[in-house]
Amino acid sequence: MIHLANLCLSDGKPTQVIEGIPMHIILGAPRQPEPYNDTYPMTSPLALQDGSIQFRLSIIADLDRKSRDANDSSTFNSYLKSGRFTIQPEWKGASIVWNDNSTVSTGVGTENKTIDPDSSQTMYYGAGGRINSQFAFGNRGMELSSLVTFNGKLYACEDRTGIIFQIVDHKVIPWVILADGNGTRPRGFKCEWTIVRDEHLYVGSHSADIKHIHRDGPSVEAGQRWVKKISKEGLVEHLDWEPVYLALEQHLGVKPPGYVMHETVLWSDIQKTWYFMPRQISHENYTEERHPYTCSNLMIYANENFTDIRSMPIGEHNPIYGFSAARFVPGTDDTVIIALRIMEIDEIFSTRIIVFSITGTIHLVEEEVLNGLKYEGLEFT
Repeated sequence: MIHLANLCLSDGKPTQVIEGIPMHIILGAPRQPEPYNDTYPMTSPLALQDGSIQFRLSIIADLDRKSRDANDSSTFNSYLKSGRFTIQPEWKGASIVWNDNSTVSTGVGTENKTIDPDSSQTMYYGAGGRINSQFAFGNRGMELSSLVTFNGKLYACEDRTGIIFQIVDHKVIPWVILADGNGTRPRGFKCEWTIVRDEHLYVGSHSADIKHIHRDGPSVEAGQRWVKKISKEGLVEHLDWEPVYLALEQHLGVKPPGYVMHETVLWSDIQKTWYFMPRQISHENYTEERHPYTCSNLMIYANENFTDIRSMPIGEHNPIYGFSAARFVPGTDDTVIIALRIMEIDEIFSTRIIVFSITGTIHLVEEEVLNGLKYEGLEFT
């Protein structure tokens, strides 16, 4: 509060003197650090009468150039789609019912919805709730590539601006901006995957240093081998993961000009194991024409310091569908994974979902979520 005092000057007229603004208003009062909120998932699972367990599941879209709103060129859109993931006792079955009542199950009663990929409309049936922003880089924005629960909050990372948004009631609030490379480059970090470990959020990119030419002109995707370690207060540390990515490439037998693109990484504190599900693996140089057909179905797993690296196939190999996101199913001791696999050819998109164990057993056969959109983030919410 500003305090006022009356003084009399030589002419006898009173004046007002400001005693001062309290310093805690100017500089802020010291705050005690709040404890980390490890609630996960944010919505408690439901135990059904038949013994099944039901979780709330959400996925988020990356529309690439289609994110620009058709009616407002300064606005960019994404979609947050939610539903209910149900596990039957002893894994006798699993199913997903989305909030628009479309269904994915073990091959039974699947209702696929198709979107015209050339449509200029800004709302898509079955896509989920629209979220938008005017933050952009190079006239592109809201290309959300990961969805994660951290410190009791829901975040999504945008791969053009490098902004990590908190999502609250279908609104996005900027939290942290990640600069590319070691944090000194004048562009946003191309974030692709997120994990939580030791009360920190780790954000990684696809790892591939490639040179390619597309409609935006020639570009070099460099600096993608850095990982960002973020505290709950938003402090960012830049980690050079070159040795990690090299070890994975050596395991796969990939040498330049070949490349590996990572969009799906998990860490299990229970298993003390890293899991990588590369979206693409190529033993040849990058070309726009060949790239969409280099998708992988491999899961790589490694011990904590990457001295023991192994891999196995997950389901059938389809060279046009690659992993874009995954999470451990809560309550399974990190032994069961739910994942998204996406197709992206000439800006025609499709998204599928699959559930499998860390030993390769398929619990939910890969089924289509939506034809016409690609979702690159998945989280239990």
